[in-house]
Amino acid sequence: MSRFDLFFVLIDECNEVTDYAIARRIVDLHHHNKESVQRVYSVEDIQRYIMFARQFKPKINKESQDFMVEEYRRLRQRDSTGTAMSSWRITVRQLESMIRLSEGMARMHCQDEVQPKHVKEAFRLLNKSIIRVEQPVINFEDEEEMAEPDLENGEENVAMETSEERPEEPTETAPAAKTSLSMSYEEYKTTSNLLILYMRQQEDKEG
Repeated sequence: MSRFDLFFVLIDECNEVTDYAIARRIVDLHHHNKESVQRVYSVEDIQRYIMFARQFKPKINKESQDFMVEEYRRLRQRDSTGTAMSSWRITVRQLESMIRLSEGMARMHCQDEVQPKHVKEAFRLLNKSIIRVEQPVINFEDEEEMAEPDLENGEENVAMETSEERPEEPTETAPAAKTSLSMSYEEYKTTSNLLILYMRQQEDKEG
């Protein structure tokens, strides 16, 4: 996997319209073979184009270099902040991938110089391929509400009898203030590591 610059995760979601179109297309391909394939360019034309584009050795100009450094800095900054973190760390390898993709974009346009628009497209592709995992906020809530007993059947008859004997007195009850205890995933990880370190130190002292 280290040989590839881009990774894209394809999620096969169920969609009636899309599934029908794909199935219809595959069936037509098998039925009509090559007749149903509509090509704008022939295979020979594409092969000649690729051979010609490979002859170019584009150079990165100063403007593109500055733009590339700025985009890499943005990737690094976003990777270290926020609630979503990428599945792998943004390193110099991603910068090298951006350089190769920018040069490839310039070759595709048959140009001898890498321009900022090529770097922009390379950054877009690289950014799309980075998988980010949302890290939830850790909540420390009391589970009293989940453990409430079912008192409706047991107290329904008693409430009906007492309501006939004496009138209801209006009561005002102020809702109890409920404090929410939560912390971010990074704080949770740091706290848990400190607790483990403290427990190990205590075990070493006792041992």
